[in-house]
Amino acid sequence: VLCAADGFEGLEVLKRHESSIDCIILDLCMPGKNGLVALSEIRLLRSDVKVILCSGYNAQEAALRFEGMGLDGFLQKPFHMQTLIARVNEIVARKK
Repeated sequence: VLCAADGFEGLEVLKRHESSIDCIILDLCMPGKNGLVALSEIRLLRSDVKVILCSGYNAQEAALRFEGMGLDGFLQKPFHMQTLIARVNEIVARKK
């Protein structure tokens, strides 16, 4: 697991560890670069990486904001660690 404090750092982590990252968990509201901006830049670097969005907004609102950007999953906050683990395992197991 690699962590980043904000959207800027997250993209730097992706650049440094590009080939070893299978899944990214984004928050809609992040310091620096929000989830929308970060996802756009992630897709320029890696169109194949799985991306899960987590947000306090409901899934429908989030889906509208990220429509057509290739999200692989959504987690409504708050969530339990078991839910996160299950969702990541499910998403990573899917073929693109």
